[in-house]
Amino acid sequence: MPDPEPEILSTLSLNDVQATISRTDAGKFVLEWTDYVTCDWSEEFDTIDVAFARLAALLTCREADWARGFTHKPEQFVPWAKAFLNHVTTA
Repeated sequence: MPDPEPEILSTLSLNDVQATISRTDAGKFVLEWTDYVTCDWSEEFDTIDVAFARLAALLTCREADWARGFTHKPEQFVPWAKAFLNHVTTA
């Protein structure tokens, strides 16, 4: 039996990029991104807030006309994103 399709939670479509955040059956959150040319990839995160934070980082690179790029791999990004989100929210 094939794996079920993930539940799509959000889709962002711009002229030159599309990004989708979905939830897997295992409860993970997947960010998929394409520039419709050569960059197609996905990254998996444990929480939806970190997936959206990674999307925000991607959009920062896009807004700089790709003169900016990532400084952290996805697994390195998670603790930085969690620290930021904890800093800007209250318990």
